[in-house]
Amino acid sequence: MVSPGPLIQVGTLTSNGNTLYFVSNKPGGFGGRDIYRCKKNPNGGWYASQNLGPTINTKYDEESPFVHPNGEDFFFSSQGHTSMGGFDIFVTIIDSAGIFDSVIALQYPINTTDDDEFYVSSPDNKRAYYASAHEDHSGFGEQDLYMISISQELEENEVLVLFKGQVVPDKGDTLPLGITVVVTIKGKSEPVGIYRPQRNGNFNCILKPKNTYIFSYQIDGKEFYREEIDVPGEFSFQEIERAIPLNPVKLKVETSLPNPVKKNISLKITVLDLKNFKPLGGARITLSDNSGNGYSLLADSLGKSQAIYLEPGKIYSIKAKYGEFGGDSVVVSTVGVKTEKKFSPTVYVSTLKETYNVDSLVAGKFIHYFEFNQTEFDHFHNYPLFLAEIDKAISVNGKLSIRIKASASKVPTKAKGGLPGLAKSRAEALKKKLIEYAVSKGVDPAKVTFQITTSVGGPAYKKDFLHHIREYEKFQYVEATLK
Repeated sequence: MVSPGPLIQVGTLTSNGNTLYFVSNKPGGFGGRDIYRCKKNPNGGWYASQNLGPTINTKYDEESPFVHPNGEDFFFSSQGHTSMGGFDIFVTIIDSAGIFDSVIALQYPINTTDDDEFYVSSPDNKRAYYASAHEDHSGFGEQDLYMISISQELEENEVLVLFKGQVVPDKGDTLPLGITVVVTIKGKSEPVGIYRPQRNGNFNCILKPKNTYIFSYQIDGKEFYREEIDVPGEFSFQEIERAIPLNPVKLKVETSLPNPVKKNISLKITVLDLKNFKPLGGARITLSDNSGNGYSLLADSLGKSQAIYLEPGKIYSIKAKYGEFGGDSVVVSTVGVKTEKKFSPTVYVSTLKETYNVDSLVAGKFIHYFEFNQTEFDHFHNYPLFLAEIDKAISVNGKLSIRIKASASKVPTKAKGGLPGLAKSRAEALKKKLIEYAVSKGVDPAKVTFQITTSVGGPAYKKDFLHHIREYEKFQYVEATLK
């Protein structure tokens, strides 16, 4: 895909669809074409793109990024690093904090003195495909496609299975946009992934064999369907190609509405997003009256409810939720209504995510609170402001002294070193970024000193992160202060 202005080439999406890697020659890179990544935000949009930095990018061109479905192996082609000529293929490892290890060049005969690019491997790592000009000119043209058969036996943890699922609404209904699929390994509380189906109800995830998985289908954090998926260990590449079918799930939304004898008072509700005043299709509407009765229904694709008939002499409170987002209630009164009456209230939901990351900056201080499964921090507005403070310190002192504090909540993690290791990795990731920035400004790394403290804090985990995620996120942060 080519856009006007700088070249932008779409590269690869991670298996969970939450991170996009692409190539661009836009200004601000390290030279030529660089590789960038951007993360999907909770509302389905994308955060600002981030250059992968000097570990990956060089003053020469980089091309064809590819992330293996295991989420760890990152392949790309470069004319720099230790290329033996033209583009060579390199591999590195992405850790749980999103940091890249040192790059390693693939050996001859995969890499040659000509261009070798677009390396892609199968989920089970038994085959790989790439394009090469091949110096022996054995191909049919300038660049041909080659397949590599990897003969060595694979370790069990290298085999992966592609799971294809679908959520199907009842006939005539629309699919609520607030659906999430939480996947855990049976007997464990930590999710291996949280997925949001596409508009057609489809979603994909990568599973490891020899496990039994629990798939919890939820709306607004409430489970409406659950199933166990057993993934045996005898899968081959061909079986991965066929995938594991998930029987379509019939979404049954309980709709309980008032049913007065006389239907002369009607109510039709519209749900809008307070952020942009657009309709919120699939929002859940709740209706309660002053007698303690409660009712629930879903808005259609235009954010509208079906006609609801109200009882006279009642006061109704109306609220709406969209996923984890909510808003203020609206009151409708039928007290004293004796003739035909139609109510058409609008209920607003604020999808502005509650956050502790503010755009204002205390002089010489940066703090970022991590959302669940998030590792990035430098695309937020307050980070460049902190770098501007660093520029001032460099111009005055020629050196930097920075205090870094990092914390992890008590929500379980698979990160290396557990929760203390996660807090440490956050501190080290920020330290590495700040050193790279200082060096780019001409500062000797020896003149950049750090004082680092890490901690694990917050409430004890009670397997309730979906309902109390904001409380946990208060203790998932990294902070830097200029001393």
